[in-house]
Amino acid sequence: MIKHLTLTLSLILGLTTSAYAQEAGTKARLAYEHWYCWNLIDAMSERDRKKLASNYKRHGEVGLNYARDMLKDIQKYGDKNNKNWNSNAPYFFGWYLSGPSEDFILGRLFEASKEFARERIYYENKNTDIEKYLDESLRFLKAETEYREKNCNLLR
Repeated sequence: MIKHLTLTLSLILGLTTSAYAQEAGTKARLAYEHWYCWNLIDAMSERDRKKLASNYKRHGEVGLNYARDMLKDIQKYGDKNNKNWNSNAPYFFGWYLSGPSEDFILGRLFEASKEFARERIYYENKNTDIEKYLDESLRFLKAETEYREKNCNLLR
């Protein structure tokens, strides 16, 4: 009886761990969300940036940790991540998953996230005929408002 219970628990725990570990797409999305919030703080007024200094550091570090975990899942589980990846990962993440080292890839992902986020933060009507760079006061307001609306302070 105990042998059956142990075997059953091992199978259940193994399946749960395996299913959770194959979430490279979810981890990619969380990395991007943290880096987006990092960019929002970076776009705020100096006064607001100072108030959120600890969050600024946390968003950068947590985003990096999620990205590292994402790469580990991709290496370990390969195509088993596809369904989760296709449902969750930012579309541009897939473009930057190659390079000579993990640090190189992580740097590319961060820079791509930074560029992608800044297009949304610094511009009004980006990629339209009436594209307009926001002036500083509007950018400060937009960044502060969006940080609140996206609940960045609640991201874990």
